[in-house]
Amino acid sequence: MSQSLMDRMLEELPLLFEIQQLDLEIEKVERGRGQLDDGSGLARELQGLNAELERLRRQLRQHEADRSDKRLQVQDHRERIQALEDRLYKGGSTAHREVESIQQEIEALKKRLVGTEDELDDLARRIHRLEEEIRAKEEEKQRKERLLEEIQTRFQEEVKTFDEELVRLRAQREEMVKRVSPAVLERYELIRSRSGNLAIVEVTGEVCPGCSIVLTPFVLRRLQEMEAVQYCENCHRILYWRGQRRTRPSFEDLAAFLTVPPRRERRPH
Repeated sequence: MSQSLMDRMLEELPLLFEIQQLDLEIEKVERGRGQLDDGSGLARELQGLNAELERLRRQLRQHEADRSDKRLQVQDHRERIQALEDRLYKGGSTAHREVESIQQEIEALKKRLVGTEDELDDLARRIHRLEEEIRAKEEEKQRKERLLEEIQTRFQEEVKTFDEELVRLRAQREEMVKRVSPAVLERYELIRSRSGNLAIVEVTGEVCPGCSIVLTPFVLRRLQEMEAVQYCENCHRILYWRGQRRTRPSFEDLAAFLTVPPRRERRPH
C-alpha cells in the first residue's frame, strides 16, 4: 500500500469505522429478516396432511365399495336360502336324496352368510374408524390453515418493517461512502470480504476483538500514537483506537532521559 493511501486511510478511519458499524447493523437486520417464519414449514405439514387425508378417503371409498358388494352377497345368500327352503318345505321336492342335497346346500349357504355378515360388520367398524380419523384430520387441517394465514400475514408485516429499515440503513451508508476515497473504500471492502464482514475492530485493551489474540506492545504503542494505520498481525483486520492519543517522545526527551545521572544511595554514617 502506498504512503499516500495509508495517510488517507488513517485520516478517514473514523468515518470507515462508522461505515463498519452500519455494515454490521445491515447484516443484523438481513439475518433477522432471513430468520422470519414465512409459514413454509407449516405449509409443508399441510401438504403432508392433505396427502394423508386423500389416502384415508381412498381407503374409505374402497371399504364402502366392499361393503356394497358384501351387502349384495348377503342379499343373494338369503334369497337362495329362502328359495331352497321353499322347495324343501312347500313340497317342491320329496325325494330323500334330493332333500338331503338341498339341506346340505342350505347349511353351506348359511355358513357363507354368517361369514359374509361378519365381514360386513368388520367393514362397518373400519368405515366408522376411518370416518372418525378423517373428521379429526379435517379439523386439524382447518386449524393449521387458519394458523398459516395468521403466520403469513404477520410475515408480510414484519418483512415490510425489516425492508424499510434496510432501505434506511443502506441509504445512510451510501451517503457516508461518498465521503470516502475510492481507493480507501476498495481496501476496506477487500478486508471486509475476507474477514466475515468485520474489517475494522475497536481496540480498548490489549486483545484484538476480531480474533482474541494478544497484541504486541509494539503494535499497541503504534496504534495509540495514531500516526499510521495498524493491522492485527493474526487476522489482518484494521485496528481502531478511540482512546487518548499517546505522544511519541521527542529526540530531546529521549536524550534527556538517557543522560539523567543514576540515583546514588546514601551510605549510613
